[in-house]
Amino acid sequence: MKRILYLCLALLLVTTGAFAKYRTLSGQISVKGSLNQTFEKWPSGTVVVIRQLVEVTNMGTYPQGLYYILGIDGQQHLMPADQIHLIELAQPDTDTEFWQQAFLKNHLFEYWDTEDYSNQLLREVDAECYDYTESLRDIRYEDDYATMFVQGMLAKLVSNQIRTRQNGSLQVRLIQSPEPLAFTLPNGDFILSTGLLCALDSEDELAAVLASEAAHFLFDHQMKNIRRTEIRAKRVAFWADVFNSVSQTFTYDYYATGNDRYLYSSLMADMGTIISLVCAPVINRFGLNYTDKQDTEADRLALELLAYKHYRPEALVSALQKIGDYYVRRGQEEDILRYNSLKNLNKRIESLSGKEKPSPLPGTIRYAKQTYDIVNFNAALNCLGGMYQEAIRLTEKNMANNRADSETYLIRVKAEMAIYNEEENNKKCLAWLDKAEELSANRPNLNIDKQRALLLIRMNRITQASTALNNYMDVLARYRQQQPASEEERVWIEKEMDWSLLTLEKISR
Repeated sequence: MKRILYLCLALLLVTTGAFAKYRTLSGQISVKGSLNQTFEKWPSGTVVVIRQLVEVTNMGTYPQGLYYILGIDGQQHLMPADQIHLIELAQPDTDTEFWQQAFLKNHLFEYWDTEDYSNQLLREVDAECYDYTESLRDIRYEDDYATMFVQGMLAKLVSNQIRTRQNGSLQVRLIQSPEPLAFTLPNGDFILSTGLLCALDSEDELAAVLASEAAHFLFDHQMKNIRRTEIRAKRVAFWADVFNSVSQTFTYDYYATGNDRYLYSSLMADMGTIISLVCAPVINRFGLNYTDKQDTEADRLALELLAYKHYRPEALVSALQKIGDYYVRRGQEEDILRYNSLKNLNKRIESLSGKEKPSPLPGTIRYAKQTYDIVNFNAALNCLGGMYQEAIRLTEKNMANNRADSETYLIRVKAEMAIYNEEENNKKCLAWLDKAEELSANRPNLNIDKQRALLLIRMNRITQASTALNNYMDVLARYRQQQPASEEERVWIEKEMDWSLLTLEKISR
């Protein structure tokens, strides 16, 4: 039947005369709705289907302009595009219908038909996106399980429906950072930090952040902002300066200091400095410094998408509040990556929720199960960076969700010992180390005995501390014999052996 209707339409257009000219901007679509006012001879309530958006250049009595081809009562009719408000769109039944509606309501068919970026600019931006993602190699969070979880959330939200000038698929890339970061590059790469996954507590909140970022990409906000920029530094020189600064920071913080706190992390260095150097230039370079209007536009579409996918729309406000809470705890008002300032972020939250902010959404067990290892990782990251209260907060999160493992308790002890030294607290730390040892029965944790020795020395339990140090050296010796250790591991083992012997000598005097 549809083929017959399309054939009739073609014949109609042909029979209007050889002078009839039109071109399609949307291709064949099927967007259902009903008239909310009288249109020509059809009364309000008449069911219509929008079949195409076309540009008419010469068609008899129809003036030049944009028109929608409607299916009404089995016939095809033209409606001027500026009268689309006469149609109340039906609730979409499929992903395809949802995205066709999104394109139609937001005039994206027209936009993508007329956007006029030069091939040179597109090639330059795509090359920069590639160079940038390659530069993140040293700070990527390499965990297929976590990446698959987030990529699956993104696929559920947008599937393959977002098709713009890029031919590739949207791709998630996780990076190591205590800050809650989320931004989308112009080529469709979603950059999310471990800090973001730790700040959120549910799939709904993660879906909300992904939906808002996907909407920015769909609206092409990045490229619009790039095009507005009058001066762009030479690509090679610009990124050379950025990466040279990052390299120098790694070299100084990791190799020169020789600080033991870097032994348990791959090139952690001063992660705050690294993230700022790597991510801050991207905000302006890739057009991610969005205007209030662009954020509003993206958030509106995100809320529609969340509702359609049966996520809680209020999760967007909840997610933004929790991101803001991170900066409140740090006392950081300005220079917030991606959001510019806490004031700007709160303004966005207020525009979504009104002056009275709703309570943040509670967490879900499923999300806690998917992310507990990332929470441990960021707790360690914060502990290594001297952000002990944040490390404690994250370990408490895993404990409250019954997701604490041996590493959770060990990190908790390190952070607690760094800021407290009361008898009651030391006893709690000792109990946590017992719990860590119990949980590591099937997977020995090398650092438990060392931390126990340090704690017992602090508590002046010298005999027990000596036993713990000897146990630590025994574990190191077994590890050296059983594992084909790399040169780096062998150096570390020898260093730990020397430290243990020296400490044992000191406390035995």
